[in-house]
Amino acid sequence: MKVLIVTPSPKLTGGVTFYYKGLDAYWSNDVTYVTYGRRPNMPALICVVPDLMVYICKLLFGRPDVVIVNPSFRPYQLKRDGLYLLLARLMGKKVVSLFHGWDRTYSRRMELRPSRYVGWFNKSAFIYVLCSDFKKALLRMGIHAPILLATTEVRDSLVEDYDNTQRTGEIRNLLFLARIDKRKGIYETIETFALLKRKYPCLTLNICGDSDDRQFVQDVKDFVATKNIKDIVFHGAVYGQEKIQAFKDNDLYILPTYEEGMATSQLEAMAFGLPVISRPEGGIKDHFENEAMGYLIDSLDPHVYADKIGFLIDHPDVCKRMGNNAFQYAHAHFLASSVARKFETDINIYCHEK
Repeated sequence: MKVLIVTPSPKLTGGVTFYYKGLDAYWSNDVTYVTYGRRPNMPALICVVPDLMVYICKLLFGRPDVVIVNPSFRPYQLKRDGLYLLLARLMGKKVVSLFHGWDRTYSRRMELRPSRYVGWFNKSAFIYVLCSDFKKALLRMGIHAPILLATTEVRDSLVEDYDNTQRTGEIRNLLFLARIDKRKGIYETIETFALLKRKYPCLTLNICGDSDDRQFVQDVKDFVATKNIKDIVFHGAVYGQEKIQAFKDNDLYILPTYEEGMATSQLEAMAFGLPVISRPEGGIKDHFENEAMGYLIDSLDPHVYADKIGFLIDHPDVCKRMGNNAFQYAHAHFLASSVARKFETDINIYCHEK
């Protein structure tokens, strides 16, 4: 089966690009890619017509059996990807729609008054979403195409040499690995750590991440300095071996995020045997057993997080059991090789000729 995947430029960083780079080595079908949207140093508007021409040529001369579009649930992306979907359907191609980002405010508006271009996605052979809440929202909008749950993935190479038996359950190092952003809960993380330091002075908080907003990063560092909180280390963004080492060197992962689709870093932390302390936002709650793999906490109150983490510090046997549960689940469900196999299985089931 020939599959054509429509993605942003591989030269850009972003969730969709990262997702398919992780899966690329594991496809068994004949998979090719076509790019749309902005490029480095080139705005999206300039690329619209050339991108459509290249896409139509791929449909006509590449003769794919299946096209995969990758919208976010936002106005422009729905219209753009809806157009790509309609063109493929006009040429007799099966289409799979995989929703990545999700604008909750816009989603609520569409539930009250769905737009025509939302309905275009009913022409999909099936739709992937990253969270059961997103599936429920689409159903309320009148989407009747099959809607399946997908996950982001952990690259097999990231954990191929990792031995989880080294974990003792003792907690000395906490890890925040995400974009440095208010809505990722960076301030709540720091305030949680400050509370913990009063009772556990040997703790260290490692912050691995960056932001396009350099001033915000500096504001966060100034906040730490003003509060005189010791043993917080800013590492910047980490990749490759540095990222592997970050997960190995830390004992617990914290992400009190305000909103998520499905944070890959949460899955990676689980794959490295770290208990996860986060919030029931996005797809993680569909794959997480609370109090068995860590804690998903509704609150944003740092005192609640500090209490939960303090309990695990005082009970390393519980911490070790949680980390091992997370490790086993992640390796069974989140490795890129497994995600690619499931994707292709679903394509074969829903895209065969009837």
